[in-house]
Amino acid sequence: MTEHDLARTRERVVEDVFAELRRAETTHPSWPTDPFVGVAVITEELGETAQAIIDARYKGASRDRIYDEAVQVAAMALRFLLNMPVADRASGTDGA
Repeated sequence: MTEHDLARTRERVVEDVFAELRRAETTHPSWPTDPFVGVAVITEELGETAQAIIDARYKGASRDRIYDEAVQVAAMALRFLLNMPVADRASGTDGA
C-alpha cells in the first residue's frame, strides 16, 4: 500500500467514524452521565464486532459487517470522550 493509498484509507475511516458519530447523536441525543454505562455502550459495540468476526470466519458472513461494527466502536469511544465532564478532563480526575 502506498502512502497515498494509506492516507486515502485513513481519510475514509475518519469520515466513516464521524458520520456514525453524527448519526448516533441524532438517533440517540442523550449520553449516559455514568462513565460505567458509557463504557458498557462501547463494550456492547465491541461485542458486536467480535460476533461479526465470528460470523465471517465460521459462517461465511460478509466481512463488511466487521468494518461497520468497528466504526461504531470508534464512534462510541469518541462520544464517551466528548461527553466526559470538562472538569474531569482538565483536572485529570477519574469522574467516578
